[in-house]
Amino acid sequence: MLKQGAMGSQVVELQKRLKEKNFNIGKVDGDFGPGTKTAVMAFQKSVGLTPDGVAGEKP
Repeated sequence: MLKQGAMGSQVVELQKRLKEKNFNIGKVDGDFGPGTKTAVMAFQKSVGLTPDGVAGEKP
C-alpha cells in the first residue's frame, strides 16, 4: 500500500504506470506527493473504485 508521503522505487514504478496510462503525475521522482495522489485518485475513479488516493490493496 502506497500513500502520500511514501518515497522510493515502488513509488517510481507506480508513477511510471500512471504516466503510461496518461495520468498526469508531474515528474517521475519517487516521491508520492500531491500530484501523484491526484493521479491515483483519477485512476481509481476511472475504474470505478472509491477515490481515496491510496494505491494498492487495503488490509
